[in-house]
Amino acid sequence: MTCFERDGVKQDDVSRKYNNFFPNLSVSWNKGNWNWQLNVNEKIHRPSYRQLGNFMQYDNRFLYEGGNPTLQPEKVLNVEAMMLYKWLNVSAGYKYLKDVMEWTKYIYPGKEFAYNTSLNFDHKQLLYASVNVSPKFGIFRPTWKFNYSQQFFDTKKYGATKALNKPLLSCSLNNKFALSETMNAATSLNASTTHAEGFLMMKSGYSVNLQFDKSFANRTWIIYLSANDIFKTAKERWTMYGLGAGTTKDCYNYTRNISLQVTYNFNAKRSKYKGMGAGNEEKSRL
Repeated sequence: MTCFERDGVKQDDVSRKYNNFFPNLSVSWNKGNWNWQLNVNEKIHRPSYRQLGNFMQYDNRFLYEGGNPTLQPEKVLNVEAMMLYKWLNVSAGYKYLKDVMEWTKYIYPGKEFAYNTSLNFDHKQLLYASVNVSPKFGIFRPTWKFNYSQQFFDTKKYGATKALNKPLLSCSLNNKFALSETMNAATSLNASTTHAEGFLMMKSGYSVNLQFDKSFANRTWIIYLSANDIFKTAKERWTMYGLGAGTTKDCYNYTRNISLQVTYNFNAKRSKYKGMGAGNEEKSRL
């Protein structure tokens, strides 16, 4: 229970009392390389102190942002099924969010500017699924992840000018090459389609990264070389369809870079107490 007072008088609108029951059910089945699992649970997401803060921040003459002291926690009912077979992992789930908290904006009463804050809305539903594969083919050791997510949220009902239910399709393709015991190289591609998140419509995007590492003298010296966002494509592009007000952002956050890191391990040498195999010496002696 949280109680707020002003001049010795309790403020009922921001004083909270929580009394909830959260059931959790999990069923699993294993046989050989197969693993199946079904989970059903109910959780609660409470607002952060920043979301509850009674402050107003000036962004520009047309836009302010701040907290919402009356924000209520959201309840989440989650049903998820998972299947694991060797290097294949498949999962799918459904979420029902009651009193969902969403970041949005509206025209501030009696003023000529928009106000960004978190508000509660009756409910939102979410479907999601993922496929993860991590096989090994000699020196080639990929880790590929494919994701689907779609919200069912009646944004027009709450004042937005557009229905926002477009699904997300994304992938993360990490390709590692174990060139030798002391040398590795990797390329990665991260991509996502145009999709809706709350009151935001996120534009599609992708990025490509490279990594290389080489160790010397029994991993005493290690060199890491990386190049991130090689094609300068990891942009921040979205449009918020708020309640009578909207915002669009299309910019590059300067994530493209090349870095070189050299690491020296002072205690790389094997000893009786430190390093790899320290315990094996004592076990053989006993």
